[in-house]
Amino acid sequence: VGFNHGAGRADFTDEEHRYFSALGTHLKRTVETLIQAAPVAQAFAVSEFALNALHYGVIGINALRNVTFANQFAENCILGRPRPDVVHGKLVDGSELDMLFRQVRGDGRVHSLRIRSTTPLYVTALPFSCDPGEHGYNALQATVGTSVVLIFSMGKSKKMASPSQLMQWFPLTPAEARLAHELGSGMSIDDYALKYHVGVPTARTQLRALLKKTGEERQQDLVRMLISLPSPAIFS
Repeated sequence: VGFNHGAGRADFTDEEHRYFSALGTHLKRTVETLIQAAPVAQAFAVSEFALNALHYGVIGINALRNVTFANQFAENCILGRPRPDVVHGKLVDGSELDMLFRQVRGDGRVHSLRIRSTTPLYVTALPFSCDPGEHGYNALQATVGTSVVLIFSMGKSKKMASPSQLMQWFPLTPAEARLAHELGSGMSIDDYALKYHVGVPTARTQLRALLKKTGEERQQDLVRMLISLPSPAIFS
């Protein structure tokens, strides 16, 4: 309308003024909404990347027991395979996951479950809630309606961080990083010494250095910490 009333054209009529004012107000609100939504859109993108980088499954469930979101691991290893507890994107009534979901919905607490199958699944369910207005996450909750988050782990399928990555996190020598990697993967000191042709006393000396440099007191504490670290394989 504005371009059609350039130089040499007739002035706006009252009706055109009304239409243009309404359109201008609508465009202004649209632009303001887009600007306000930009951080939320970025949060969605960052959150999706972060969730897909995890080496365990994350699935959101709403109050109607429908799947609201799933990261890549969950899509491939949980939802992408025939399962008796999730059919057509919904928890099956009376299934183990459904009972776990109902527990969390009932008392608002975190609950865990081991699903016995060819590959055991370890599931942790927790209530999903956000503080209104914080980082736009209330928009996420309002959009997807998620009420419970299910976190799936396949136990021994977890891969250890590589020696090179361990050397970036801690001031380790290559030999110490290699020992840390093998310990985190389940190898004993004796087996390590045999595999790499080093004496057991040498391996234990490296272990003491590992404990000192990582701030852990005992070997079991060290292993527990190592297996909690993210693996570079999650980005493949």
